[in-house]
Amino acid sequence: NRQLRLEALPSKKPAIVAAGFRRILSRNMPSPKAISTDSGQEFKTHFETMLKELDIVHKFKGSINSLATLDAGISQVKKQISRLLIRKGGKMDAALIAQVEKNYNETLHGALGATPDDAAKNDEAGKIVQFQLQKENAEAFQHNHEENKKKTEALKEAGSFRQALPRTA
Repeated sequence: NRQLRLEALPSKKPAIVAAGFRRILSRNMPSPKAISTDSGQEFKTHFETMLKELDIVHKFKGSINSLATLDAGISQVKKQISRLLIRKGGKMDAALIAQVEKNYNETLHGALGATPDDAAKNDEAGKIVQFQLQKENAEAFQHNHEENKKKTEALKEAGSFRQALPRTA
């Protein structure tokens, strides 16, 4: 549903990130069944243990396409923080972070055709948005699968491929 939840943290240490996530979960909202993160160290050890305790599936976003959506959301959040910091005279506080989260989740997203908050609702309209998104994702997956098959066949027919670059230590 592309909702973002924000919490100001003093560092990216796994224990601090886990504690921040627990604070997010303590808010009056449904607990997620799964979350997506990159594979940064802040999402290891304490964080993974906490997710297992809470029975939340941890999905690592490894491909460039799956990270693009996450990165786009983060980029929007950074822009909103910058705009609000300029308006408020450069003071970062919990109220500013809460306002950015609210703004993001209540803004219409073209890819969703709704706001992230509306897409997350468990009412009829929310379920319609969720169904439409699943349908679009399935169609995109099928399209990408077919395109990859075509490229693989073209490479086989040409008898060539791009050699992997050597890894550096």
